[in-house]
Amino acid sequence: MAFIDAIVLVTFMYGTSDIFGLFEQVPDVVRAIAAIFIFLLYDPLFTGVYGGTIGHSFSGIEVNNKIISTKTFPLGQPLPGFYASSF
Repeated sequence: MAFIDAIVLVTFMYGTSDIFGLFEQVPDVVRAIAAIFIFLLYDPLFTGVYGGTIGHSFSGIEVNNKIISTKTFPLGQPLPGFYASSF
């Protein structure tokens, strides 16, 4: 699972770099937003919206919300768990 997500993150970085390469100048704020999405929001955002990351879906892992009994979460709910497990 983590290996697949690492490949996805590297692909996102490569794709973002290619897109930024099409422009002469890219503002630093745009680069910062892209970096924040890639490194800090990928896992919690995908878990909240789709019920798991791309690596989870390849591995057959589903993250379910037992309180609401849906596959997705409110947007802010996966953030604290992800950051707590990261440290």
